[in-house]
Amino acid sequence: MIRKVMENTRREVYERDHGRCVCCGRAYPLERTPHHVYFGQEANLGNDRNESGQLVTICLDCHRMIHFEGDPEGFREYCKDYLSMIK
Repeated sequence: MIRKVMENTRREVYERDHGRCVCCGRAYPLERTPHHVYFGQEANLGNDRNESGQLVTICLDCHRMIHFEGDPEGFREYCKDYLSMIK
């Protein structure tokens, strides 16, 4: 079952990330859904992918680059490091 990210969680992630893309630092509007750090099989290993600790703010340009031109695995590791540093 796919669940949407709750509004209060979306706002929490946005505020935690200071309203900026964690990849390029560009200011980013709140209306977008945060990027899921865990997905696919990893999301099914007990990680609630819609909790704030599994989400980051990311702009459309970086999101496109990561999934279609870049290194999604490398970015996921970067996000995991980022999330562990802000706890």
